[in-house]
Amino acid sequence: MYVSDEAHYSNARLADLQNLDLKIIKSDKMGKMIPEEFEKALDTTRPCLIVFAVGSTFRGAIDDQRAINAILERYPEVPVYRHVDAALLEAT
Repeated sequence: MYVSDEAHYSNARLADLQNLDLKIIKSDKMGKMIPEEFEKALDTTRPCLIVFAVGSTFRGAIDDQRAINAILERYPEVPVYRHVDAALLEAT
């Protein structure tokens, strides 16, 4: 399970309850997951559960899904599961 270091603490709790390996990915100054850091951490020998933040709890960060998905497309052998975690979204 891959989440940014700005993700809500409940993601770590979920990983623990589900007995999932958790990889915390560094975020930028705006709180978005850094795609290059995600790629460095990606274990291509195992399935990937990625948690995208869409309005993180503390900064309202929105992860760059296109950039992260482009990385995942380079590894078609890796089964990918995506979860979009939304918080603090302002309706317009």
